[in-house]
Amino acid sequence: LNSYMIEEGVPSAKLVASFLSAVVSTDEESASETELRMGKLHHSQVTLSDDDTNALVMSFDGVADPADERGRLEIWSDIEREVGRRFRYTLSFYGNAKSNESRARALYLPLLRRICQRSGIRLVGKRYDLGGKCLIGGSGRLTASYPIAPTDIVDILPLVKHGASVAGESFVPCSFNGGLGSVSLHILLNDVKMIYDAAHTRLSQGVELSIALEYLNETAALCQRVVETTFHPQIQKCFKLTATAYANSNDLDLALVAAEKCLTVSVALNGFDSSEAYNAHVAMADIYFSQGKIVEGMKHYRAVMFLGEAMAGPNYSLAALYFSVGRQYVEAGGHEDALRFYEVASKKRNQDRVIDGIIGRHYALALARLERFKEAFDCEKNTFNLYSAHYGEGHDRTKESAKYMNHFMTLAVQHGRLQQQKDKDNAKSSAADAIANQLLAAEDARTPNKNNKANKRRTK
Repeated sequence: LNSYMIEEGVPSAKLVASFLSAVVSTDEESASETELRMGKLHHSQVTLSDDDTNALVMSFDGVADPADERGRLEIWSDIEREVGRRFRYTLSFYGNAKSNESRARALYLPLLRRICQRSGIRLVGKRYDLGGKCLIGGSGRLTASYPIAPTDIVDILPLVKHGASVAGESFVPCSFNGGLGSVSLHILLNDVKMIYDAAHTRLSQGVELSIALEYLNETAALCQRVVETTFHPQIQKCFKLTATAYANSNDLDLALVAAEKCLTVSVALNGFDSSEAYNAHVAMADIYFSQGKIVEGMKHYRAVMFLGEAMAGPNYSLAALYFSVGRQYVEAGGHEDALRFYEVASKKRNQDRVIDGIIGRHYALALARLERFKEAFDCEKNTFNLYSAHYGEGHDRTKESAKYMNHFMTLAVQHGRLQQQKDKDNAKSSAADAIANQLLAAEDARTPNKNNKANKRRTK
C-alpha cells in the first residue's frame, strides 16, 4: 500500500478502498454480477451528486489512474512477492490460487482490522461483505469499489512508532494537540510505581483491601496530575484493579462504577475492538451477574462474543463464554435458553478437553431438567468416553461420569415406562370416549324417530 501511494503521489480514498477491497475478497465480480448487486441496493442507497461521483469513481474522462490499472490478481501478486522477499514465507490461507478449504479458514475481518490499525486507516462502522467477490480497478466501469467504497474511508491518520511504548501497539496515532494523553508516555515517578506495586501486592494476597484502594486512588491522582488527563494506560490499570478490589470486598455498586470508568478509558485509548475493552466488558458482565441483573450482564457478554470473533475469527475459543451464559440462564430458570447456549458451546472449537467434559456434563443436566433423559444419557456417554481417553477408567472424573450415565439411564427407563403407561391410559380413555360418542350418536338418532311417532299419534 505504501508503494502504491508513492506511485500515485497523493494518497486517495479511491486507492485505499480498492486495495482493502482486494485484500478481503476471494475473486472479482463480472459485469452482470455488478449490475445485479447495484440493482438490489439501488433503492436503499443515497444518490451522490455528480461532483462526488466523479471524485470517487474508478475512471473518468479517460484519465489514467494507477488505482484503475490494478486488479485483484495484480495486488495479491505484489503482496505475495513482498512477503516472500521480506520473510521468505509463502501465504497458505490468503492469496490468489487457494483451495476452498483454505478460503474457509481465512479470517478476513481480523485481517482488515489489523491492516487498518497498522496503517492508520479509519473506516465507517458498518457491516461489510467480506470473503466474497469484489469490484476494484481495471474494469473501466463508472462504479465505486466494493465491498469497501471510497466513501467508507473516514480518515488516514499518521502513525508514530514508539520503541518503549507502554501500550500493546508500537505504532500509535500521532496527536498534534494536547486534548488526548499519549498512550506511549512513561510516567517516571518512583512514588507512582511503589504505590501501585504495593496495591497490586495486597490485592494478590487478598489482605488490607481498604489500604490497597487508597493506594490505587492516590496512584491514579498522581498520574492524572502529570499527564493532565485520565486517558492513560496507567490510569486504566488503576481503574481495573479498583473494580477488582471493590468486587472482592462485595461492594458491587462501587465496583461497577470503577469498571465503567475502566471500559471508557480502554475504548478511548485503544478502540472498542481492543483486548482491554474485551476484558472490561467481561468484568462488567460478572459484576452485573453478581448483582442478579441478568439482562444487563447479557448485553456485555454479547459484546464479548462479538469482539472475540471480530478480533480472532470464528475459530476463536468461545466455548467458555457460551457456557458461562448458559449457566446464568440456568440460575434464572431459563432452561430452554440455557440448553441452546450449551449446545452452541459444545460445538465450538476448544483446545482443553477438561472444559469439553464440563460443558458436556452441564449440557446433559440441562437435558435432564427438561425430561429428555435419553438425550442426556447420550451426551453424558460422550463425556465418559472423553474422560476415559484422557484420564483413564480409574480416574475420579471418569467414575463420576459413569455414575451420571447410569443415573440418566435409570431415569430414561423409568420415564419410558411412565410414558408407555400414560400412552396406554390415553388409549383406553380414547377408546372409552369413542364408545360413549357412538352411544350418544345412536341415542340422538333414535330420538327423532320417537318424536315422529308421537306426532303421528297426536295427528290421528
